[in-house]
Amino acid sequence: MAALEHFDNLIRRALGRSTFGPSDTLSSNPWYLPSADDVIATLTMLVFFLGAFLVLLACKLVLGMLLLRFARNRYQDMKKRENKNYSSEGKRLGAWGIAEVDDDKKRWFYDDDPEHLKKMKEKERAAKEKAGAEQDFGKISRYELVKRIW
Repeated sequence: MAALEHFDNLIRRALGRSTFGPSDTLSSNPWYLPSADDVIATLTMLVFFLGAFLVLLACKLVLGMLLLRFARNRYQDMKKRENKNYSSEGKRLGAWGIAEVDDDKKRWFYDDDPEHLKKMKEKERAAKEKAGAEQDFGKISRYELVKRIW
């Protein structure tokens, strides 16, 4: 308890005479003139709060610079991804177009049935023409796209 009382007195002295209650009426200074303790306490508080403000300001500036660097890196990566060409064209064979098969493999599959191979090629060509005409997604409005999905 004595240690806490000593610490309390140190804090009160650092903050000035106003923390001890009304001042002594017999003191040499009038009430409107600050004492040396009050001036030192005021300057201490100003220095402390100015230092705290500058530290917080420095943290804010460093955080802002880090976030700006992060945002610029994300933007550059986004622009790089926009310029890449992702081609999803593939030749499909089987039920619902599940397996991708190139022309060489198709020839081996349909080696004994060339007529069916011709039919498959015709079907692929017709599907590709139809897909090329219909699937220009850059020109589809939102309503048409929703209609196509449903």
